[in-house]
Amino acid sequence: MREGRTIDGWTVSARIFSGRPDPRWPLDRAGAERLLELCGGPAVAPEGPEPPLGYRGTVLRSPRGETWTARRGTVTCPDGTVRTDPDRRVERALWGTAPEGLLPPVPGAPGDGSEGPEGPERSGPPDGRSSGGE
Repeated sequence: MREGRTIDGWTVSARIFSGRPDPRWPLDRAGAERLLELCGGPAVAPEGPEPPLGYRGTVLRSPRGETWTARRGTVTCPDGTVRTDPDRRVERALWGTAPEGLLPPVPGAPGDGSEGPEGPERSGPPDGRSSGGE
């Protein structure tokens, strides 16, 4: 699913493309609430500018348009606060909610193999994965 309906209005998107729409998929409210519980790390200084091309983070958007962006070990909250994301837990959990086959391999993204042998498993997303359906 790239565009279209959402479940309870929550969506996740992977910011990976330039010049075409990024993949986007629905997430149910319970899954979103579980992910938000992971966003409680301590506040840190914001990172430098995001790269112009390639993977630029994974975004959770609420029904009200609030966004949380997980990128390279941090989560930027709707109020602009940047919090730590130890071991990229939020980022990996968001990435893991994508329907199978939607996301291409992307250097720098969760699960790209650059995180070592203990890197994230695509087969183990948190509850709240969309059942697909267009």
